[in-house]
This record gives sequence, C-alpha cells and structure tokens, in this order.
Amino acid sequence: FDQYQKLEDYKEVANIAASINDNLKTYQEQAKTFNHHESLFGADITDYSDINQIGKEFQPFSNLWVTADNWFKNIDTWMHIEWENLDAEEAERFVEEAVRTLGQAIRAFKDREIGSVLKIAEEVKS
Repeated sequence: FDQYQKLEDYKEVANIAASINDNLKTYQEQAKTFNHHESLFGADITDYSDINQIGKEFQPFSNLWVTADNWFKNIDTWMHIEWENLDAEEAERFVEEAVRTLGQAIRAFKDREIGSVLKIAEEVKS
C-alpha cells in the first residue's frame, strides 16, 4: 500500500483502504465461522492468524488515508459552516483523535522505514 505516495489522491486511496478494511473484517468473521464449524465436526482447527497479521500490518496505512480523508472533509465543512453552527467540542475531539492516530501511523512508518508514506503522514498531521 506504500505505492500511494500522493496526498492529493487521498479520496481514492481512502476508499480503497475502507474497502480493504471491510474485506478484512469479513474474512476474520468467516475464519471464526469456519473454525467453529471445524470444532463442531471434530476437525482440526485451521490457523487463520495470517488474516489478523495482515490487518495489523495494514492498519497504519488505513489510518493514514482514512484520517486524511476525514481531515480534509472536516476542514472544508469548518471553513464553510456558520460560526454559531460549529460544534467546537466535536471538532476538538476529532482533531485530538486524528493527531493521535496519525502519530501512531508515523511511528509505524518510521519503524518500517517507509519514508515516502511517512512524509505524507507528517504533512497531514502538520
């Protein structure tokens, strides 16, 4: 997923990330169902831990692009909404969560030495 290196593609990449997240969730649920059926029939339980590992490895990428998409949507809303209609508490919660989420993604990209995506995460955070 580190092939996506242009911040201006955030909408498209966020949609792809959301789709992958949905698929991973579906696969995790199916794995649980299969394991349950295997146990009911006394069969050996299949190890689907790779699905969870893929999800764990993908999470920083997903967090970056989904947060970037939400960030730019919110900025646009905040810039065009009437001041008295702005929910300051909700905006503050979003910003705090976005900064925390992007910080985690930045640490993951630094640890994996993925400089191109790291730059994007740092740009969004700033």
